[in-house]
This record gives sequence, structure tokens and C-alpha cells, in this order.
Amino acid sequence: MKNKFSYKIFAVTLIALAAAVYTFIQANDEIIIHWDLNGNADGYAPKEIILILPFLIPLIDGLIIWISHLDPRKNNIQKSASGIQAVRFIIAAILFICTILTCIETLYPKTLNIEVIAPCFVGIMIMIIGNILPKIRSNYTIGIRNPWTLHSDIVWQKTQRFSGRLWFVCGIAVCLFSVMPSFSHLLMLAMIFFIIILPNLYAYYIYRKMRKENTYDRN
Repeated sequence: MKNKFSYKIFAVTLIALAAAVYTFIQANDEIIIHWDLNGNADGYAPKEIILILPFLIPLIDGLIIWISHLDPRKNNIQKSASGIQAVRFIIAAILFICTILTCIETLYPKTLNIEVIAPCFVGIMIMIIGNILPKIRSNYTIGIRNPWTLHSDIVWQKTQRFSGRLWFVCGIAVCLFSVMPSFSHLLMLAMIFFIIILPNLYAYYIYRKMRKENTYDRN
């Protein structure tokens, strides 16, 4: 399974690299690297940058593997292998799609509706991560990690379940808002803020409640 997944990462990197090389050959001196909230290009960089993007896929994937090997709770990492693998694939997919979108917009400007595609893509990623969170056991690498979740399996489990539901619902909302004419980017940013802050507040609430009831358990 590990070898098969490595082959997938290699294949994704190879496709992204082929697209990047083709774009590099066809492009002028600069490529688009940033768009404003209305989908208009407002940031450019030397076209050599496009050749770097594909290599971020194996680089960051290798970094995740390395960090997970250093995790003090290796047993839980191994038991959460499918969830960790899914997160690795999501990150690889994000980098791959960013590379492809950059290539398309560089070669065919304004072909894509970036102001709709970008937030919708973010929403889908949030939904997928929300589905993964409850499946990941206590560790220092991936998940909602704070002093309360890391010191109690019960707090960890409840927080990941709560976060999973919250992330999934917010991901759907972001996708829906992205295709609405009146979509507000500030609203999307607010939702991302909530999915980061609320799980930590919830973890603290569970921790305080368990301490009060003398049911707090440590790992």
C-alpha cells in the first residue's frame, strides 16, 4: 500500500512537472501567481517559478512523513495510517491543482473563473478534512492539537468528532456561497476563522467540564 501511494505521488508530480515545463516553454518572461478577490491577476513572477511548483509536492509529502516518524505517539500514527495518507493526498492534490491552474491562466488568461473555482476548491478540501478528522487518533502531527486534546484521549476524540462535523458543514457552505452572485469573501474567511477557533474553544470546554466532574483522563 505504501509503495502504491508513493507511485501516486510520483505520478501526480510528473504530470504537474510536464505541465510546468510546457508552460515555461510557451510563456513570456512572467507568469501569474496571484489574483484579487474579483479574479483579476494582480501578481506576477519570473516564469522560472513555475518549474519549482511541481517539486513542492514530493518535498512537502516527504516532510509530513519525516515529522510523523518523529511523533512521540508513533503507535497512534500507525493506527491512523489511512487518515494520515488521506491528508497527504489532499495536500498533494492542492499543490497539483494550484500548479495546473497557474499553467492554464498563464497560457490562456481569464479562461477560468478563479473567483468561483478557488473558494469552491477550498470548500471541498475543508469537507474532506472534516471527514478525516474523527478517524485520526491522538498525535502531535495531524488533527486539532492543543494542551487539552493532547493530554486526554476523551477530549481528543470528542474534539475531533465535533471538528469533523463543523468542518464538513462549513465546507458545504463555502462551496454554496462560492457560486452565488452575492458571495462574500469576508464570509468565507469568517468560516475558516470559525473552524480554527471553535474546535479549540470546544476542547477547553470539554476539558473544564471533565475536570469539574473529576473524569479527566490523561494519556
